[in-house]
Amino acid sequence: MILALLFALACHEQKCARTGDIVACTCIPDEDAGYVVRIRRGGKTLYEARRDGIDFGGYDIEVFRKDLDGDGHAEIVACDLAGMSNGMSVQSWNLTILDGRTGAATVMPLNDYDKGLVQRPLIRITSWEWIGDHLYFIARPYTYRNGALHPAKEKGMWRRPYLFSFERERGQGGKPSVWLKRADHVAWSDPTPSP
Repeated sequence: MILALLFALACHEQKCARTGDIVACTCIPDEDAGYVVRIRRGGKTLYEARRDGIDFGGYDIEVFRKDLDGDGHAEIVACDLAGMSNGMSVQSWNLTILDGRTGAATVMPLNDYDKGLVQRPLIRITSWEWIGDHLYFIARPYTYRNGALHPAKEKGMWRRPYLFSFERERGQGGKPSVWLKRADHVAWSDPTPSP
């Protein structure tokens, strides 16, 4: 207990977001690399986890509540910015869902997040992937049930090639959920491994 209290005190909050009585914060610990994500209700910590990352002055976080599984209990959904690539400035995020009934946490990484990707019944997990000689923005649908994310392979996926028109649209500050409106709906394929 004392060790947990010392750990909590030795972390300097960077960014916080609030929805009702829920507060989600990122903070930088005094030692080691990485950062910590904390989700609290009142004075009680509901979730705390250390993430890998390099201090780039970011660590933004968003939080909201939504009943993702239709059981009448709203889940707490937080998304924290873990980093950004050079060149295309692809943002890496961690999506955290705290189950509305049990409080159990599910964490999934994704790229270039916006709140519009997290809807019921489908949550779209996004990534940038090379397929052959071309780069694509891909969104794979998942459903949230029984406290976990499950691939909805039968729904296919969305895939948009990174062409000059897409580059301009992306550079003008568009949102990933909007980018997908011009994406092709194709059969599900598993993620391509990174080179």
